[in-house]
Amino acid sequence: MKALSFLWGRAYPRSHAIFTLMDWLSSYFLRNFILLCMGAILLVNAIQHFKENRRQSLFLILITGSAVILGISQTVMEVCKAYGNMFGTVLCAYLGYTLRPVIVYFFILMALGKPQKPLFYLSALPLAINGIIYLFAFFPATKAYVVNFIYHDDGTIGFGSGTLRFSSHIIAAFYIVWLVYISISALRRKHFNHGIALLLCAFFVVAAVVVETFFDDDAEAYLLNPSIVLSALTYYLYAYIERTQKDPLTGVYNRAAYYRDLPRMEKSLVGVVQFDLNGLKYLNDNLGHEEGDHALLSVARAIVGAAKGDMYAYRLGGDEFIVLANRLSEEGLTSYVAEVKKTLSASSYRCSIGYAIRKERSTTVQDLIKTAERRMYQDKEEFYRTTGIERRRGERPE
Repeated sequence: MKALSFLWGRAYPRSHAIFTLMDWLSSYFLRNFILLCMGAILLVNAIQHFKENRRQSLFLILITGSAVILGISQTVMEVCKAYGNMFGTVLCAYLGYTLRPVIVYFFILMALGKPQKPLFYLSALPLAINGIIYLFAFFPATKAYVVNFIYHDDGTIGFGSGTLRFSSHIIAAFYIVWLVYISISALRRKHFNHGIALLLCAFFVVAAVVVETFFDDDAEAYLLNPSIVLSALTYYLYAYIERTQKDPLTGVYNRAAYYRDLPRMEKSLVGVVQFDLNGLKYLNDNLGHEEGDHALLSVARAIVGAAKGDMYAYRLGGDEFIVLANRLSEEGLTSYVAEVKKTLSASSYRCSIGYAIRKERSTTVQDLIKTAERRMYQDKEEFYRTTGIERRRGERPE
């Protein structure tokens, strides 16, 4: 009998509780109708663009889905508490305390890109510890150390704080600080849109937690779940705008992004590297445009793969690429160029390359670009002279 009372409760009949649960869920959907619609739009778009960006779409789906589960479990827990369902109350509390830091962690993984496995496993360790801690709430002997729910005289369930109750808050705070650090790092690397999007995501979540903790004495605000959905929508809008700044073939930034970023790097830019794919017309005319596209993609991968630290690659159009380097030594830039050449030497494609280093503050960005461009064309002339390819017609002479 004790086991049955734990599973369902001891105060009210089952049918009455189910009826009230439907009332509470209806109230939840009415209160959050607009945000649920936003979440649905977010999910539909993430699914539609899943093939284009699998990683980002996956995390947007996980974040939105987790927020919906979190909101529903919160509503169900209130019903379980009112009708003396101890097991349901503890289960919903467990979901709430474990999902909150997980959602913030999803934001971090989405922002970081693909992390190395050691970092991924190590950074997920606090989540595993948090999940184990709150399992203690299911066992009578240890529940007082975590979240100690107790029966009132009228059969309802009340909340009793445990010594480890705030472990979820501490772990979530750690991940939020990490998210803020990532956003500030993005701002310092001149990726303002990314940094601001992440800061907004962190701000919405932190603001909701602060309001619910210190200003919502009656626990009726329910701000956290809508804030999570709003954060996900903010990041989705950033990602959508960012896709318009990428070259669809190679994945590097396009010409519009180049003109956007260049003024921001006026003071920090230390070097410019220009690339021009050799023989693209020959490839297109004699081997087909598919081969030409493959050549451009191979060159872009070599350029991006060798990039070090604060370096950004752009496709200016056709067969031209440019890399802007911030806070990089002359040795670092020359070794970067050497690495790109080494990578391309293993393929059947070649690039003409020219680069320039800012050695004096009086040297303008335009001076750097002109110097790099001049050296790149000198390299191209040497390529056509030594290989015997006729540049204008894109054909090999007999």
